[in-house]
Amino acid sequence: RYPPFTKNNPHQANETAPDLLRRLFKDAGPLLDEALSRLEDPHFIGTPQNPNDVTHCKKITKEQGQVHWHQASQVIYNQFRAFYDWPGSYTFLNNKRLIIKALSMETKNTSNDTL
Repeated sequence: RYPPFTKNNPHQANETAPDLLRRLFKDAGPLLDEALSRLEDPHFIGTPQNPNDVTHCKKITKEQGQVHWHQASQVIYNQFRAFYDWPGSYTFLNNKRLIIKALSMETKNTSNDTL
């Protein structure tokens, strides 16, 4: 059987993984009744998912939270947002681990962005 329906729900620019999860749960609640009704319908067929659109995520490890400052600022910022709860973001300074609790991105009128 195919899913009863899909909904495009793009992430927001500064949204962290926990923010996205809360929003998706809130948005999914009202859709549940409709989905269950469709699944009860014996004539319901659904639409197959395009196999080219399927994505998979490997298990995230604690080590992936380490910030690699040589990466582009947008990559660092996106990883911070994605890893906000787990594994978190951290770096090392003088052999001490520093946990990064907040991060923002500033765009200047040059080709470089800064964090």
